[in-house]
Amino acid sequence: MVTGGRLQTRNNVVESERAVVAADDGRCSEIGASVLRIGGHAVDAAVATALCLGVVYPGSSGIGGGAFMLVKSSSSSSSSSRIEAFDMRETAPLAASKDMYANNGDSKYTGAVSMGVPGELAGLHVAWLKHGRLPWTTLFQPAIKLARHGFTISPYLASHIAKKRDVIMNDSGLRQVYAPDGKLLREGDECLNVALSNTLEAFAEKGAGALYGGVVGEKLVEDVRKAGGILTMNDLRKYRVKITEPVVFDAMGYTVFGMPPPSSGTLGLSLVFFFFYLLFCLVTYVDSNNFLTYICIWESYIDSQSLGRFPQFCWCKRSSGSASYDRSVETHVWGADEPW
Repeated sequence: MVTGGRLQTRNNVVESERAVVAADDGRCSEIGASVLRIGGHAVDAAVATALCLGVVYPGSSGIGGGAFMLVKSSSSSSSSSRIEAFDMRETAPLAASKDMYANNGDSKYTGAVSMGVPGELAGLHVAWLKHGRLPWTTLFQPAIKLARHGFTISPYLASHIAKKRDVIMNDSGLRQVYAPDGKLLREGDECLNVALSNTLEAFAEKGAGALYGGVVGEKLVEDVRKAGGILTMNDLRKYRVKITEPVVFDAMGYTVFGMPPPSSGTLGLSLVFFFFYLLFCLVTYVDSNNFLTYICIWESYIDSQSLGRFPQFCWCKRSSGSASYDRSVETHVWGADEPW
């Protein structure tokens, strides 16, 4: 559990008969919980929580990237027919090509050329349109307040700022936020991001259209192209959220639902299956042979890669967890076809 950006001991267990919000930062968890308390849907809480994380955890979340979301109605049975998988992952700009990083391998990870078409805002908006109860603008207010009036730098963000020192100091926009007096902000310092608060306010008032065809999108494209990127307004206008069905995993009497490709949901479900297999079938060996744990992780990564990341080429909807799959797990764990 995380409270105020600080990791707490596992003894701090949060229990509820109705709902629990879990985020990487306790401030965002509380924002999500507060949305539920005033009658919001779980999707409302997810939107508010995600927006908060984009402010206080910008190194790993934010409106400039993408996301995934699974939504299961409380009236749904164990069948996957009522479970929606929202794919709001970034997509490649239309001008992207297979050899665009050939002369500079680092450019695929950093810089304007590495940027995809952002999908988080579009996905959150589509999910809210289908399930939201509270006004769209209401969900933005906590994140706007944090960005405009300041928030305390958490240990995680402080560490990320320190690691990205050169990047921050060489970028006027980042420097204004994370080194406002010429020195990098540290854990416990107050951080303000007024520009982000203004952007969030525009999205709150004008909806996702402000990015995918409006003035905010135009400014984003202008900045990206000045930095050498290839993003265009046409890329933003053509972005579409995909709503599909989840992947389903039957393991030891449990039915587990996960996000389909291009997410790592297949990897997560493979890990669940491998560990369930050890827990329920091989429990006498686990304590005496921790190496089996590493085999589980190894096999899960191999399995997820073989299942693929492109949904149009993936056959994995319910293949995992079958009797034949069980036998293949046993074969790999016990050494008939060791991958090493």
